[in-house]
Amino acid sequence: MLDRQNEEKNILLLKAMRHTYNRAKKVYGIRMTIGVFIPISSIIFSLLNQYGITGDFSSLFSILGLVWLPVFYFLNQLENNEIGNGAKIQEEFDTNVFSLPWNKALVRTRISPEDIQEKAIFYKGNISTLRDWYVGLDSKHYLVNVLLAQRSNLMWAVSLKKRFSKLILIVSILYLIITVAYACFIDMSMQSYLMIIFLPSISVLLYGVSTWWELRKQSNIICELGEDIRIDCEKFVSNEIDLDITYCRQYQDAIYVYNRTNSVLIPEWLYWMRRKKDDEKMLEVNRRLSKESNKRES
Repeated sequence: MLDRQNEEKNILLLKAMRHTYNRAKKVYGIRMTIGVFIPISSIIFSLLNQYGITGDFSSLFSILGLVWLPVFYFLNQLENNEIGNGAKIQEEFDTNVFSLPWNKALVRTRISPEDIQEKAIFYKGNISTLRDWYVGLDSKHYLVNVLLAQRSNLMWAVSLKKRFSKLILIVSILYLIITVAYACFIDMSMQSYLMIIFLPSISVLLYGVSTWWELRKQSNIICELGEDIRIDCEKFVSNEIDLDITYCRQYQDAIYVYNRTNSVLIPEWLYWMRRKKDDEKMLEVNRRLSKESNKRES
C-alpha cells in the first residue's frame, strides 16, 4: 500500500486533485473578496459623506449588496462543483491505494482519464509534497493500515475544520461588534445602519454563520468516525472482531460523504501554516496505533 501511493498513476491523481481544489479556492477567493469589498466600500463612503466629501451612496450599496447575494451563491455552486470533482479524484486515489472496490451507487462515474491528465498538467506545486501521502502505517495487518490511513484523512481534516470554524465565528462576531460600535460612535440611526452596513454585508454574514455551523457539524461527525475506527482497531487486537474489506468500504463511504463532497474549503495559508505539525502528529499517532495492532498474532 505504501508503495502504491507513490506510483506514477496515483501521483497523477494527486496532481489533478490539487489543481481542482486550487480552482475551487480561486472561485472562493473571488466571491469572498467582492463580498468583503462591498460593505467596506459602503462604510468608507458613509464616512466621506459625513464630512461632505461625497454624496450619499447608501442606497446604491444596499442594492449592490442584495444584487451580489445571488451572484455570491452562484459562485458558491461553481466552487462546490470543483470540490465535487476533487472529491471524486481523491476517492479514485484512495481506492487505488487501499485496493477498495469503487462504489458506483454513491460516487457515480469516475473523472475521465483525459480530464485527469489535463488537470494534472496545470499543477505547478512541489511534487515532493504529494509523495508518501499516508505515513506511519507500520501494522503487519493490511486492513488495519487501511483503517489507520482512513482515520488520518478524518483527523487531519477535523483539525483544520475546528480551527477555521473558530476563526470564522470570531471574525463574524468582531465584525458585528466593530460596525455597531462605529454606528454608535457617529450616532447612526438603525435605518442607516441597515442600509449602509448590514445589507451590503449580508452575503458575508450569511456565509460566516452557515460556514461556522457546517464546520461544527462536520467536525462532530468526523470526530465520531475517527473514534469508531480507533475502537474497531482495539476490538480487532482483542479478537472481538475480524476485519474485512466491508469495514473499510463503509468508512470510505463516510469519508466521501462527510469529509469531501460539499466540504467547506479551508484557506491555503491556514492549511500550510499547520501542515508540518499536523503531519508529525499524525505520523506518531499512526505508529503508536500500528504498534498496538501488532499485539494480535493473526
